[in-house]
Amino acid sequence: MKPLLSAKKFSKNYGDLKVIDSISLDVASQEIVAIVGPSGAGKTTLLHLLGTLDKPNTNPKSSLTLDGVNITQLSDKAIAQFRNQKMGFIFQFSLFLLYMFSPKYLSAATS
Repeated sequence: MKPLLSAKKFSKNYGDLKVIDSISLDVASQEIVAIVGPSGAGKTTLLHLLGTLDKPNTNPKSSLTLDGVNITQLSDKAIAQFRNQKMGFIFQFSLFLLYMFSPKYLSAATS
């Protein structure tokens, strides 16, 4: 059975700082996976890469396949369409909700 998500040889640098170094991961349909580690270990960066919110370093040996689609071969527009149709995100910090539920905006919505 093919994995639902397959990431091969993902790396990510920010300047000289190596955040992710050649990670490979397969996740089957309905499998539950936890990504744990200390602050600054690269957990959020990995999730951004797997969720197509960020791109890994250029490497011809790296690939990301989601639901049978090789994401690394898609254009930015096609990746955005794929993400819009197939993915959902719950962000850790939802500070924008406080902004949206202020009395000013609630009263505007009811008028």
